[in-house]
This record gives sequence, C-alpha cells and structure tokens, in this order.
Amino acid sequence: MAPTMECTVKVQLLQLRAALGAVLPHAKRTKTGEDVAIHRVRLTLANGSMFVSATNGTTTAIARVAYAGPDGDSRGNLWEPEDGPIVFDMLPAEVRLARTWLQPKAVGDDADMLVSLTTVRGGESEWEAIGTQNEGSRHTFAGMEISDSFPDLVELHGRAVAEAPGETSRSRDLVQDGATVALFKAASVEYRTPLAWRPTGGDDGGFVVQCTSAFVGTVASDTGGDEGKRRRAQDTQTMLNILNPRSVAIA
Repeated sequence: MAPTMECTVKVQLLQLRAALGAVLPHAKRTKTGEDVAIHRVRLTLANGSMFVSATNGTTTAIARVAYAGPDGDSRGNLWEPEDGPIVFDMLPAEVRLARTWLQPKAVGDDADMLVSLTTVRGGESEWEAIGTQNEGSRHTFAGMEISDSFPDLVELHGRAVAEAPGETSRSRDLVQDGATVALFKAASVEYRTPLAWRPTGGDDGGFVVQCTSAFVGTVASDTGGDEGKRRRAQDTQTMLNILNPRSVAIA
C-alpha cells in the first residue's frame, strides 16, 4: 500500500506558536550553497505527535506538539507498515509569518484555540484557525523542497537524551561562544521554564538542553582538546588566586 499523501492534524494554537518560536533561532541564517539544506524549520507530522525542529550545524532544537483530542489526526492511530510521517519544510521567513498569524485572541479558554493543518506530502500546508476571534481564517504555506541532507533530528535527540547521564555524573565544561548559547533563550521564554543542561557523548561530547517535556536541544562544546583543558585549568587557578581574600593586601 502506498504511503498516505495527505493528512489533517489539529493542535493547540499556543503550543504550535511556542514550538515555532523555540526552534526558529536555530535555523541556519544563510541560504546559499550547502547551507540551504539547513536553512529551514521542519515539521514532522508523526504518529501521535508533531515535531518542529531546526539546526544550524552547531546547535539543534526540537519541540513536540501533541495532537488535540482523539480526532486530532485524520490518519488515525493505526498506520500501515509502509506508511510514515509527512514532512513539511518551511523557510524561516514563513515561520515568522506563521507566528504573526498565530496571534488571534481567544473566544474562550486557551485550550480551545486550535489550528488545523492540512498538509500534502511534498506539497502545500493549509492552516485554519479554530476557536478564535478570526474563526475559519486560513493561510496556505508553500513550504520548501524537502532536503535529504537535513538530519533526522527526532532520532538524534532521542539518542542524545538517552546518552545524557544523571545528576551524579562527573561535571564537564561547556565551552561555546555566548551568541550560540543565547539561541536557547527563546525556548526558556516560550515555555516560561529554566533550561537544564546535561553533558552527553563522553568527555568530548556536547550538551543536551531541556526545557519542560516539550523541548530539547543539543549544543556542541569546543573543548580545544588537551591544550584547551590545560588552559582552562590554568585560568581557573589564576582566577581563584585573584579572588582569594588573602591575596588582597590590607594597608
């Protein structure tokens, strides 16, 4: 049997808006050459959940959006063995437009504000607002040609979380520039929750960044090898000497 070519899923509007905002900073900014493969935000309409993801090569981010109610996915809960997720790639500019469109005021409870996404495999995605002041408002996103070079971030994050040790593990430095680390601020703001950082992948691995059960990301750590570790140890000792009260002469 051929895979399903079209589906309609329903999600809570605020959850979708938060997911888009949390991952958008991680999409590659440049859109030429090889960078075009990751100059995008990917929506993966999977079995039971929708995943929103992005990467710039140094950081990755993925947010989970649950389907709303038992009829939240037109494909149902039982998939054929040949079936698989429908993937929809959006330009960062489309994501910004979508977040602007996803700002209607609620008529009732926030949970009643929904978005219906009808997506064609390899085609367009039509979004419709439900339970909002602009009930029935629709917007169609053209999307992008699917890039086979875009990594499987659902699998990648699953492995990263599984490999991240617990709180009793030996501490390790995160070495990365501030601008890169700041990309995760959006997730903390969208989900109104602090970020939890855990090392993964051994002594020279990166870090898993988690924010509630809805968002997880990864960031590479540029340790600089043995020379970098020696230099940081030396810097730490120098700083301890500077901050030691006994090193301050009292006249």
